[in-house]
Amino acid sequence: MSRDLAYSIRGRVIDASSGRPLNGLHVRAYDRRLIWDDCLGCDDTDVEGSFRIPLNGATDPQARPEVYVVVYGPQLHQLHFSQQFQVADDPAAELRIALQTAVEGSRYGYGQG
Repeated sequence: MSRDLAYSIRGRVIDASSGRPLNGLHVRAYDRRLIWDDCLGCDDTDVEGSFRIPLNGATDPQARPEVYVVVYGPQLHQLHFSQQFQVADDPAAELRIALQTAVEGSRYGYGQG
């Protein structure tokens, strides 16, 4: 009997100093490969700093990809590069990304709501 699982990466991006959510950031998930990495999907953070990236191709529980996420600001300026991790079975699992004050949301107009 096969289970039809649809994996996704959920998370929240906050300012490390204030704990405020950072909205309007672009988050991409990648599967690390030998020659070049595959982009699995992307989403923008909402007013709560939350994002959700569905991994439509990753439905086999034995073949969950090991991924990493990159957070981008304006003009796709890279703000954060995560460590590699395996997608969790738990649908409530959530990444928590805290950006240092050097890239605090108010500097770019994020977190305003």
